[in-house]
This record gives sequence, C-alpha cells and structure tokens, in this order.
Amino acid sequence: MVHRKTYAADRDCEIAITTERLAEGWAVVASLKHHTGGAERITDLPVPSERFATEEEAEAFGLAMAREYLERNAPRAA
Repeated sequence: MVHRKTYAADRDCEIAITTERLAEGWAVVASLKHHTGGAERITDLPVPSERFATEEEAEAFGLAMAREYLERNAPRAA
C-alpha cells in the first residue's frame, strides 16, 4: 500500500511524502518541490533505510528530514 501527501513549506516549497507498507515495516521517501515563476524544481532527498512500526511514524520522519534539509540549504538573508 502506497500513500502520497503534500505539505506546504516555507520558501515557495512543498514537501512531498510517500509512505509504503513493506514486509519489514513502513518506509518513507521525501521530495521538495520548489516553485519559481512558472517553473517547478524537484529535489529528491536520500532514501532512508529506517523502517517504522506505523505510517504516522514514517511520515513524521520524512517531514522532519525534509524540513531539516530546507533549513540547512536555504539561502540566508544578508
């Protein structure tokens, strides 16, 4: 079973989360969609090897990973 959700994020971005039920638990993949004046750039984050007992845990991990990536890689104001 695969589920896809999109969450609003700062800096003209959305976080796309995909969770999937595997035999060994739930897996998660996160991508960032950056919107700029008629264009969209998608950045796929590294796929974590962790597996989770619930879909909610997997989703929370993916969201935290994406938000941390945005914080580390966002341009800083001068």
